Amino acid sequence: MQNIRRAKNLNKLRIYDYSPLEFYRPLILNLVEPFAFRLEPLALSMKILIVIIVLLIAHLQYRLWVGDGSVAQIKEYQARLEKVKEQGKEKKERNEALYAEIEDLRKGQEAIEERARDELGMIKEKETFFQVIEEK
Repeated sequence: MQNIRRAKNLNKLRIYDYSPLEFYRPLILNLVEPFAFRLEPLALSMKILIVIIVLLIAHLQYRLWVGDGSVAQIKEYQARLEKVKEQGKEKKERNEALYAEIEDLRKGQEAIEERARDELGMIKEKETFFQVIEEK
């Protein structure tokens, strides 16, 4: 209401007594006056509700950025998951190689002979074994 009275007093002033922006102020105040309302002081229950909402938002923001399930923690879990997937892939390839070797041992005599030669140092009958010793 005080602004409206001031606007009416501004209309009485001469045009060179206020800035060009002040020229439109009374017009704007007259247009806004029907929609203007006076804010009552907030009741205690409304203040408590606002405080609760602010605290809830603060808590949720804390959990989002710092607490359990935060953005940083999710990125860390994703990095760990990628590492575990890579390890799983390597182990799967190793298992497939071992299964192929087991199958080869079950079916073929050549694989058994090769392992006996390499790992146990065995030779066939009528074979001569030569060991070459390199001098350093």
